[in-house]
Formats: sequence, structure tokens, C-alpha cells
Amino acid sequence: MASGLEGLCAQIPEQVLRAACNKFIADPTALLGAIVAALIIAMVKPIRSWLWGVLKGIWFRLATVWTAGSRLSRARDSVALEGAGPWLTIKREPPRDYDDRMQSAVGSTPVVVCANEKGGVGKTTITCNLAARFAALKPRPVLVIDLDFQGSGSSMVFAGTRWQPNIGQLSAASLAISGS
Repeated sequence: MASGLEGLCAQIPEQVLRAACNKFIADPTALLGAIVAALIIAMVKPIRSWLWGVLKGIWFRLATVWTAGSRLSRARDSVALEGAGPWLTIKREPPRDYDDRMQSAVGSTPVVVCANEKGGVGKTTITCNLAARFAALKPRPVLVIDLDFQGSGSSMVFAGTRWQPNIGQLSAASLAISGS
């Protein structure tokens, strides 16, 4: 207990101690008030630090709640029945020459690339479903090139048929890619 008091007393400025002694000499009953005043002065810095930490914590929590609320609102708006949908919440402007480029592309073979560095995001599923839809809409053949070593796209496109080559044979895709 004494070491705690010594540490506390070491934080009290000398002017405060002198003022407390002078006050005690003038009025011995004021000792209690002087001690209380000295303790309050000594505790101002720790209380201020603690209060600042509390206020910072409250501010950061409020900021987190505020941003979470705006994200929740944006997500709610994106899936509302009258909304634009989850992928269309940010309206994109087409390039300035979009109409000219689309007119010049009439009659050419469209190429759609579905790519992403991350695995498991639905590239193969989207590609095969688009290919099936394009094949149903157009009388022209649709080519799907599956460069994934798993061959999931090939198994989807050729569902119900034998699509794997015999042992020792190259697949049609391997022949096309190798130039053979």
C-alpha cells in the first residue's frame, strides 16, 4: 500500500504540496480538503487518458454502425422487387463509341470470355449455361473451349455422351490447341 501512495505522491507537483502545507498551517481542519484536491489533480491525467480512450472507442463504434447501415441499405435496395438487381446497383455508362462498335460487329462472330483468377466463382457454370442458351437461340454451332485441367466444362457440354478420348488418343480440344 505504501508503494502505491509513494507513486501517487511522486506525481503530485511541488506547488500543490506547498499549497496544501500552507493551507494546513493556516487551518488544520482543511487538511482533508487539501488531500482530496491533491488527489484530484494527480488523477486528472489518467482520467483524461481513460476518457479519451472511451470517446475514441465510441466514435469508432458509431462509424462502424454508420457504414454497416449504408452497406445494408445498398444491399436491401439491390434485391428489392422494384430495384435494379444485385449486379446493377451502380449504373454504368457505355463507352462513347459503343453504338458504332456494335454496328460494326453485326455479322461477325461474337467471342465471350468468362475469366477470373479465383477458383470456384462459377466461371464454368456460367460459360456452359451461356453456351446452351446461345445454341438454343442460334442455328449456328457454339464453340466452348475449356482450358481447365479438371475438364468440368467438357463434361457439362457433352453430358450423356462419351466425351473422353480413348487411352493413347488426344482429345479434339488437344488436337485443336496443338495445331494438329
